[in-house]
This record gives sequence, structure tokens and C-alpha cells, in this order.
Amino acid sequence: MVASGRLDNISELADKVELPKKSENKTECLEEIIALAYLKWGRSCPSHLLGDFVFAIWDKNEKRLFCARDHLGMKPFYYFCNNNRFSFSSSLDILLMFQNIPKKVNEERLVDYMLSVCLDNESTFYKHIFRLPPAHSITVSENNFEIDKYWEYSYSPLSYKKNSDYEEAFREIFRDAVECRMHSKDLAITLSGGLDSTSVACVAEKKIAKENDFPLQVYSGIFNKYIQCDEQEYIKETLRQGSFRWNKMVVDETNPLESLFEIASVQKQPWYAPHHFMYWNLLSRMESNHVQLLLDGHDGDTVISNDLWYFIELIEEKKLLSLLKETVLAHKALSRSIQKKILLKYFRKNINPLIYHLFRFKGTNSSNLPPQAHSNNALLEACSQSFLKRSNAKERLEFAASEEENSPKQRFHHIKHAFHPIQPFALEVLGRSAENFSIEYRCPFWDKRLVEFCLSLPTNQKFQNGWPRSIQRRSMQGIIPKKIQWRADKTDFTPDMEPVLDLIYNKPLENSILGQCQKELSDWFDVKKLIDHHKSHPEKKDPALSDVWKVLTVYAWLKNENLSLND
Repeated sequence: MVASGRLDNISELADKVELPKKSENKTECLEEIIALAYLKWGRSCPSHLLGDFVFAIWDKNEKRLFCARDHLGMKPFYYFCNNNRFSFSSSLDILLMFQNIPKKVNEERLVDYMLSVCLDNESTFYKHIFRLPPAHSITVSENNFEIDKYWEYSYSPLSYKKNSDYEEAFREIFRDAVECRMHSKDLAITLSGGLDSTSVACVAEKKIAKENDFPLQVYSGIFNKYIQCDEQEYIKETLRQGSFRWNKMVVDETNPLESLFEIASVQKQPWYAPHHFMYWNLLSRMESNHVQLLLDGHDGDTVISNDLWYFIELIEEKKLLSLLKETVLAHKALSRSIQKKILLKYFRKNINPLIYHLFRFKGTNSSNLPPQAHSNNALLEACSQSFLKRSNAKERLEFAASEEENSPKQRFHHIKHAFHPIQPFALEVLGRSAENFSIEYRCPFWDKRLVEFCLSLPTNQKFQNGWPRSIQRRSMQGIIPKKIQWRADKTDFTPDMEPVLDLIYNKPLENSILGQCQKELSDWFDVKKLIDHHKSHPEKKDPALSDVWKVLTVYAWLKNENLSLND
């Protein structure tokens, strides 16, 4: 067998599967304990495992191969299968080395990427290579190929008597999620001025301070030129209350385009997140300092929930006094009006889409709306008609629209976003970049126990007294600095992308990398048409940056892999 990852319930499993006493170090017996679990429970064994894992077992008695991926998709699993061959790997690089695996562009996945419609957990950007979805297993034998789902979240509402009971439970689960991922002295944590990374860093520091006498390494990107992006004011609050070794790196002296092709050569696919280059540069610094393990506070918003569906729930349930109270308190807590966003969500759910768009307020950040509320018309219009037809774009967009859940219940949207296909894809990208620098990537927020706990919370524990993510803020009382605990805003890093924005608004197309994109991608997109559209709407920099970044990553990927429409 082969396996990769880590298990959090090894002690419990060791007793159940009768791990031999000679295996004294239970944290270093991953393959042995998974093999014993398979012998005991057969193909249901993954449901008994807790952690980040991927494995494959050849059962010589049954003459079959059994493979599985962890519950939330922290570890990737890619495969190729035809009539007489099954090839698999946790890395796209390996599969792409095989001469018998065709390297052809999956145009359906490509159009999904360009239009921000991520429909499935199985496809990749390569037509003949697939990914095993999270919480799934594969069984392969001479006459059988079978994919099974071994786990699915089942909603079970929590009901405690007091706020303090919820806080204590969250604190215990979150602390365990952080501490069980800290098995290395060469540990580092990415630290910004946000709630998530600060929570991870402070919990980890308390454990190290209790057991060791060395400071915890933290890495931060700082800004000298674009001071509106700089979070040192908040980072220093955290540093003052613990024993940290701060490694800071000026990130706005680097052009984000400099690492474009290097990242593409590692990822082997396009990727979202224009700001990924900052993370990439921090990883390079970590490698030079011999860091082996990274804890990251990625996307606590999705796990704990940071949306406004709670207000729609109150409207639908006619709890108008609660609605008025929470709206007033939110305005006070967040120092901004949220009524506009609430109305937009309500209109989106209840009113014909045409009327909804007429009611959209100028200047509203559409990123807070459901995905189908802001379909990317600019990129859609820039795609060639032949490409849209070949990729079944119309059908895929219609399917995405049909998947939009109109339930007023906040928990439906929370569950949907937590298990959206974009989540494991993002984790794959982050993990692959870290792996390139020989660093193991771990994310405490995407701990199965924590995810299940947060999804099962009453809505008023997620949003309370005007504060989103209330349960986390309250639970971190006395652990993280108050200035971050009750921080209402988030930093906008768009100004740091000036070199990319400059390509859009200032540089002639033919004299920039976008001119090369126009030439090389003409079978798929009209890049000039896209740029002209955004030049005519200079006030909308966020969608312009997102659109052009997708074009650039697709171009870098195709160029690196020597792929074309005719391959």
C-alpha cells in the first residue's frame, strides 16, 4: 500500500485494530494503521479515519485496488482510467509524465473556470485525468470500476443552554484542531492582521509556551508602497502578547507577474486568487529557514459562516423585532450600513432576476451575493461562440442556476458553501505550492470536527448582536488581542496588483503579455474585447482584475504545458 497524510485518531484506532506494541511511535505508523483498518473494516475503513489522508491498497486476496481520499479533500487524488489501465497519483505532475495519458484540454472545465462556475469535484483541466472527490473511495478490479461516497454530512442541530456552553465547545474543538497539527519543531504559521490567522497563531503559541522554551515562527507579508494594504498595526498587537519569532517580508516590491509562469509550472493548471504570489514568496522564505510544516488560517469565513442569510431567515420567519435589533447592532458594530446588502439578497431570492438587476444599488460589492447573482457577462461575451458551443456553456450555466438554493434558512447556504467544489480545489492549490518548497500544508479550520460543529450551530450563534462569526469572536476572548477579536473590516489587497491593473488600463495591448494572450488564446477568447470592456468601466477594478487574472493563468498554463486547442 501507499499512503500520505496524517491521522488525528491514531490512539483510538490503535486499540480497535490491535496495532502491535512494537509500533511505539503511533504518529509514524500511518500506512500500518490504515492497512490494519482495511483488514478490520474492509472498504468502509475510511469512515473510521479522522485527518488529512489519501491512500491506495492492493488486496491480493480479492485481486482489487482500493483507494480513498479524506473527508474534506485536504489531500488530492488524481487518476486516469481506460479499458486496460488505471494510473493514479496525489500529484498531477506524475500522471502527466506518462506517455500513454493524453494531454488534452478539458474545455468544459476551462469554461467553468472562466465563468466562475465550479460544478463538480471530479473533472480537471485535462480531459482524460480526473480527481477523486472528497469523502469518496475507488475500487478497481479486472472487471469493475466503482466510486463510492463513504461519508456525507448529516445536519444535527446543537442545542446548549447558554452562550458560554457554545463558546467552551468551540474553543475545545478549535484548540484540538490546531494542536493536533503541530507535530514538528520546524513549524511556522502565516500571520496577517485577520481573525483566522491570529486565532491559529495564538492557540499554537500557548501550546508551545507551555511545553517548550522556543518562540513560534510566524511569517507575514508587509507593505511599504501600498500602505493601505499593510496590517502591521494588527500583527504587532498579536506579537506583543506572546513569544513569537517574526519573519516579515516586503511583498509589494515584487511584481505579481514575475512568478506567474513559475507557479503555473508547479500547479499544472490555472488557479484563482491573484494574490497567491504573496503566499508563494513567503513559502520561498520559509524554505530558506528550513520550515517543514505550515499551519494556515485559510477561509474561516466559509467554515464558521460570514454571510447575511440570517437576516433573510428572520424576514421569512417574520421575526421583525429580532431583524430590527440585529440590523441596528450590525450597523453599530461594523460601522457601516448593511440594509442594502440584505435587500439585495432578499430581492435575489424572491423577485424575478430582471427586476432584481434593476434594483441593484450602485457601488454594492457583489462578492457578497450568491454566485449566480453576478455571472461574468464580460468574460462570457469575450468567449468565442465555437468555444461556448463545444464546452456546452449554455447547459452548464443553466445547471448552475438550477442548483441555486432559494431556501431562506441560513444553514442551507452555509452547508452548500462549505461543501462547494471550489473548497477542495483551493486547498489543492495551497497545498501544492507548499509542497513545491518541501513544506507540509495544514489547515486547522478545515478539520472535520470543527466543520461539523460550525454547520450544526444555531444561526444566532454565528451572527449575534450585530457581529458576524460571533461564536469565534466570543470564544477567543482572552486568547487573541481585542483589537483583532472585534475587528470589523477586512483589508483590500487590490492596490498591490497595480502591475496587472496597469496592463488593463494603461499599456497598449500589443506591447504587453496580454497581446501574447490575444494571439495564443484567440480560439477561446477575444482578449481585446475583454480589455476594451473593462477600460470603459474603470470604476470596477475588482471584476477587471479577476477576469484578466484568469486569462493570464490560462495562458501561462497552456504555454508551460505546450497545450493548444488542436491537441
